[in-house]
Amino acid sequence: MTNRVKYPRTPHLPSSQGITDEDIVAGISDDGVIASKMWLDDELVALTVKMDGENTTIGRDYVHARSIDSAYHPSRAWVKQFASGWQWKLKDNERICGENMYAMHSIYYSNLASYFLGFSYWTDDWCHSWSETLDKFKELGIESVPKRGIFKFGDLVIGAEIAACLDEGDEGFVIRTADGFPYSAFHLNVAKWVRPEHVADDDGHWMTKTDFRQNKLRPQGF
Repeated sequence: MTNRVKYPRTPHLPSSQGITDEDIVAGISDDGVIASKMWLDDELVALTVKMDGENTTIGRDYVHARSIDSAYHPSRAWVKQFASGWQWKLKDNERICGENMYAMHSIYYSNLASYFLGFSYWTDDWCHSWSETLDKFKELGIESVPKRGIFKFGDLVIGAEIAACLDEGDEGFVIRTADGFPYSAFHLNVAKWVRPEHVADDDGHWMTKTDFRQNKLRPQGF
């Protein structure tokens, strides 16, 4: 069986409004001071919408959530069936990572392009560039998470781009280096901004509900 790799934790941008005590923050030193920016002003970054799904990794002969030893859930059964149509095309050292959107977590989606939305493509410990990632998704027939474009980091004003790039109800956004980078440097190349109080679990975690709500796909042809 191919070696399985746990997807890294994504640090929050310092201005993220949804930070909890358990989260990690990009560029923050032990004393809470912002130590450095992750990107230089002229570096290219890709901006995408952060979707409220389950982090999922798909290799040639496996599918698992962020926890490599994932228990059964109907939403995971769906993504395994979906992956079976194309995962055999991957090499043993390739994997696709994305969001399993089949089950509602805290945000209900009624216009999804697919129940699996990809956000990265890996070969061994190398995360491919954003353009290579989108090419791979096209080859395999995978929809990506909603894209907002490639920007020079210095042109993004944290706060202003949120209003410009997010729809009402979106969880937040993710910034990643447009070029490729190694697994060991993930925390230096990917960060997220999450809106406050997006998690609404007063009636229990989504996985424990026997009557979980299924998200909805957009009508065909749209």
